[in-house]
Amino acid sequence: MAKWLIKAKYIITLDEKDSVLEDGGLLIEDGILKKIGSYDEVAKFSSDNHKFIDRSDSIVMPGFINAHTHIPMNLLRGICDDQTLEVWLNDYIWKYEPRMTAEDSKTGTLLGCLELIENGVVGFIDQYFYVDEVAQSTDQTGLRALLCPGVFAPSAESKTIEESFDKAKEIIEKWTGKNKLLSFGLGPHAPYSVEKDMFDKLRQYAEEHNLPIHTHLSESKYEVAQAQEKWGMSPIERVYDLKFGSTPLLAAHCVHLDDNDRKLLKEMNATVLSNPQSNLKIASGIADVPKMLDAGINVALGTDGTASNNNLDMLEEIRLTALIHKGIHYDPRLIPATVALRMGTINGRKAMGLDSDGLVEEAAADIIFFDLSATSNNPCINPVSNIVYSTSSRDITDVMVDGKWLYFNKEHKTLDKKAIIEKANSITKRILSQGIIE
Repeated sequence: MAKWLIKAKYIITLDEKDSVLEDGGLLIEDGILKKIGSYDEVAKFSSDNHKFIDRSDSIVMPGFINAHTHIPMNLLRGICDDQTLEVWLNDYIWKYEPRMTAEDSKTGTLLGCLELIENGVVGFIDQYFYVDEVAQSTDQTGLRALLCPGVFAPSAESKTIEESFDKAKEIIEKWTGKNKLLSFGLGPHAPYSVEKDMFDKLRQYAEEHNLPIHTHLSESKYEVAQAQEKWGMSPIERVYDLKFGSTPLLAAHCVHLDDNDRKLLKEMNATVLSNPQSNLKIASGIADVPKMLDAGINVALGTDGTASNNNLDMLEEIRLTALIHKGIHYDPRLIPATVALRMGTINGRKAMGLDSDGLVEEAAADIIFFDLSATSNNPCINPVSNIVYSTSSRDITDVMVDGKWLYFNKEHKTLDKKAIIEKANSITKRILSQGIIE
């Protein structure tokens, strides 16, 4: 693996001190950040074996983590806009998804990974079916991923929920240990779609194999009302009652919570995967992130799938998270820029079980570069402010994961963009060709 000496104008470390280094340097060997500091000091440790990269016109920072998505759904971008979650799911997603084949999902994954890389994402957490195919495609990209096979039926892949669970176990056992960048968990869709006996089996399997569980919780008022009617408790109380928390719990959405829900999430040591744009678009509401943070809950950010968002731009999620809570609470001090940036990077790494101390020595070399020559990056009084409040994902020039360039000078190094886009459009045309499903 190549060794790199990188010079940058600014390095946003997101370490415990939230340090920002000016005229900084990075020394990378075997995928690991070996030295970080002023360029002049770091350069002293380099040798002729290190390849020099001059990014003295760039801001360097940890790469983004998309903490909740459904990556093959990129094939269904724009399938249903301006409808409620229930209509979106029942009348569109669960009717069109069965037309997607396992082979289709490979292309959908590659299309999604193209978009993730261009938007500075170095790792993602996914819950879907056809995870064997998702893993095959992700394996080509060089991205990190925590893949959680969806346990849900009927689906395009499984007719019964037992078949779905068996498939999930088969995939986990097949892939575990094959690629250090890929890890696995279990993805029961939600308490309203998975019965208690299956949740018990999932929890037991997760405990035996030390796997995270990734599920949707309290996404809409309707879901919470139905939970109260069916079980006499909230969805959060339901998973707590099912003894979750013995392994990492990744709780997507969590829009409608009360104080007891937050207390239980903290007790279960859960990470909330917040998806503000998707929740706004489907009018599910606005998750009270400040209260979650006050309760000591780890909150990471995701985009959700592109059938509901409709893009994978993590910088948009970070900016929206920083702004929306200021507005609805009439308090500009809520969710400072650095806190929002951490939710889109470091907190997501925690959720994935990765190192999460920021850009420090011995951390994985998962870094991204923003072009300082962009108009929106000038002047640069505060690099963190520029990233969160003024720059654009279009200003991302380079993405490195585990010391390997996935995107360099705005060119993909692991994927054929033109071929993937052409194939994806052909598949979507076929999926839609039969018209609206009644």
